[in-house]
Amino acid sequence: MGLCRFDVIKYRDETVQNRPKADANADLPDFLLGCIMLIFRITHHHFGDDGFRDFVLIRRMKTANRSADGAFPRFACENLCNPPGDRCPADRRDNWWDDPRAKNKLGRLWTWDNHHDLPNFRVLSANNVIETVAIMPRFVADTAKWSIATGVYENRYLMDSRARPPFVKRCPCLAAAPNT
Repeated sequence: MGLCRFDVIKYRDETVQNRPKADANADLPDFLLGCIMLIFRITHHHFGDDGFRDFVLIRRMKTANRSADGAFPRFACENLCNPPGDRCPADRRDNWWDDPRAKNKLGRLWTWDNHHDLPNFRVLSANNVIETVAIMPRFVADTAKWSIATGVYENRYLMDSRARPPFVKRCPCLAAAPNT
């Protein structure tokens, strides 16, 4: 018996094993993403004391082509905010909210990994699943529609609340706020 799920999961395989550890700004991550289509268990006495192994059928995902002429050009909100200076009045401090090193400001964009226009599936041992991944939709411009086919962002801001924006040392608005 199988269980239908549609969680996005992080995993590693032989294609990424030798990649160096990557942060959120790296072009190539050191892991892969896939969407779980089915979770199933196979029972057999050769599987040791438990007598079973769990597997997941995933639809593979890949990082999207973000070049200007690619299928997934960057939206204006994905560009860095203007620093004060030539292009921005000195009283605007939009740049306080941006990581100046950010290449993937909203997160790395992923989409379906198709092979000759057909879905690309893979069966993994459940032990190879690292974790589920929070994703954010990338909406089709001027609509309220989204799908993995139009891209989803890997959320880069899953971290301890003390380490995420707004940064108290950079932004005086929270310096006097009580710590709750």
